[in-house]
Amino acid sequence: MKIDIPAAFFPFGNIRTLAVGLPLLVAFIFTGCSEEAPAQTDAEMTARIIGTWVMDDGPLSLYYMEKTYLLDGTAAGFVLNRQTGKRIDFTSHWEIKNGYLTGRVVASSDPALPVGGEYSNKIIKMTEKRFVMIQQGTGRVTIKHRKGRFALF
Repeated sequence: MKIDIPAAFFPFGNIRTLAVGLPLLVAFIFTGCSEEAPAQTDAEMTARIIGTWVMDDGPLSLYYMEKTYLLDGTAAGFVLNRQTGKRIDFTSHWEIKNGYLTGRVVASSDPALPVGGEYSNKIIKMTEKRFVMIQQGTGRVTIKHRKGRFALF
């Protein structure tokens, strides 16, 4: 007895097309997902950090942050509390030295983020699309991605 599988369930037409097309499709997907080598030196990391970065741990995360790093060592951004809708705008000075991103808040729209507050983060990995840091003192891991790009690509 012969059983016909409808074309809707097997759109490739025949096994040869599938055997050739599927490996090509998989190769295309994986080469499109490759990531360039991470920055190794402070100079490489300083060059790569310029631009707007987003810290967003997903829709269930309490906080969302955007921060734009400028070449002159200043940054501007905001932190949004998703639960309360409260937004804090800030500016800061930053530098990368010995693999650490350090900085100091120079202006803030709310005392909850105090002027003069300092931060220090060990940079674990930085590419053009994302970077991973560990916050000194708390050990919290932070992942940022470029604004306008999906975090995993």
